[in-house]
Amino acid sequence: MEGENGLSNYLNARVVDGIPYLGLGLGAQTFSLRSLSYNVGADSKELKSYVDKNQHGVLPIQDIHHLSKEAAMAKMISVAFYSGGINLESFRRNFGITFQEAFSEEVKYVIENELMEFTLGDLQLTEKGEQYYNGIIALFYSGSVKKHLIELNHK
Repeated sequence: MEGENGLSNYLNARVVDGIPYLGLGLGAQTFSLRSLSYNVGADSKELKSYVDKNQHGVLPIQDIHHLSKEAAMAKMISVAFYSGGINLESFRRNFGITFQEAFSEEVKYVIENELMEFTLGDLQLTEKGEQYYNGIIALFYSGSVKKHLIELNHK
């Protein structure tokens, strides 16, 4: 439809708006802006333990990771890149800070190198940026993850 991005309401809420989501089913992921969890079966892909937990009234969570604000930002950004960029208002609403304030150096870099551009309310990949998609996402990882990746590269 004219003016639409082609995503379903569900994906639009998850990808563009960064709305927390509840994963249902074997190995499903749940995201809450404060935590990231995976249901039983994420590693084994076996249904039995998932069904057993549900039948006994136990939440079928295999792993739960409590996220710092910085890590939650990185997760939202990674998911947002499914649509090729970040909705700036959604980011501000979810984290109480503008994207440009949170990532001033990174934004400067992607703009100066014509990897991303500001569009109507978004920071979107350019055609050139699409060629470097994975590297661009990594610019917005949390500081601790960036530091770890750099240290791995120097070993």
